Amino acid sequence: MKYAIFISTNLTTNLNLVAEDLETLKYSQIASIRLQIFPALLATFRRGIIPITLNPQTDSLNSIDKLILSNTKFCCFGKISFENSDFKNTALECTNIALVCKIKQIGLIVNYSDNWCDYNKNIDLDSNEIEKQRNNIISGIYKTLLHHADIIITACNAQKQLTYKWKTSDAIIKVIYDPLEGDQLPFKPLEKGEKVKIIWFGHYSNYCFLEKALKSSIINVFSPAPIQLDILTNAPQGRSNLIWLKDLKAKSNWSINIRNWTLDLFYETIKQSHISIIPSDSMCTRKSLSSHNRATQSIHNGCVTIATPIDSYRELKDCILIGEDFADMIENCIINYTTFKSRAEENREKILSKFSPDNNINDWEEIIILFNS
Repeated sequence: MKYAIFISTNLTTNLNLVAEDLETLKYSQIASIRLQIFPALLATFRRGIIPITLNPQTDSLNSIDKLILSNTKFCCFGKISFENSDFKNTALECTNIALVCKIKQIGLIVNYSDNWCDYNKNIDLDSNEIEKQRNNIISGIYKTLLHHADIIITACNAQKQLTYKWKTSDAIIKVIYDPLEGDQLPFKPLEKGEKVKIIWFGHYSNYCFLEKALKSSIINVFSPAPIQLDILTNAPQGRSNLIWLKDLKAKSNWSINIRNWTLDLFYETIKQSHISIIPSDSMCTRKSLSSHNRATQSIHNGCVTIATPIDSYRELKDCILIGEDFADMIENCIINYTTFKSRAEENREKILSKFSPDNNINDWEEIIILFNS
């Protein structure tokens, strides 16, 4: 039997993974599992290799070392992150796994996102000291992994270009685009006077970008119709960083709903939304290299999409509105909604074709074949 080991702090250890288990991962609440780990596991099964999933936070090097046998074809690292205080031990486990792979001449694939290698705690103004220490350790983990990697996977070309400085001379860097999920939905009509439904979805770490966009938009946007904003995130409702949003809600005539993100709720909400907003920071070394995913999913689900001009979103410019002034873009989009909707409808198929699930699986199979001799 041939084996492959998939390692991520978002995974549950499973030493006897079967094809039926993939359905659970396909509908995971964690995006990196659905978009990156699931397709890689599916491609591994298709190539006749049995995958094992491991979590370096719960599995020690001793147990992992016993699993890395002579018939292990490759190890693949997914996303590494942690909220608890035991991140130094997790970092050690990840580093040791990479070294074991090199010693035993086992292929090492690293799925690299968020540009962690360029993290600089000295210019991180948004984190406390514990978070800075954690982030700095995550950065160190990825530097080690990329140094030893045989294959590095990124989700966009901008990330690929900046990753060259961290790789060894013979490592291959391959872009595998995050796949579209679910059935494609039509763009919704917006009748005169009808409530405009806007959606924002994302991790609570992106709240700072949403806050900046909303503070100007809520005050300055002129709309001939009422506006409803649905915010879907994983932030606990008790977090202090929701205070700014409550203040804005009190001052605004917008209807603002804040709900805990689930995959089912996302599909339910975006199906009814006219506009999706994706504010970010084109000057931030991590966020400026984000994948296309939130924008492509918004377009795929029939939303006229407004986004900050980071590199991956620029590639979608024929289908979305790009700029820094969200108040102006939201107002323009509401007033000229039919025009922007028609433009997006006309260009959607051409823009989204390279993000198909079939292309994604095929790209993964091409990588796996390299280790399946």
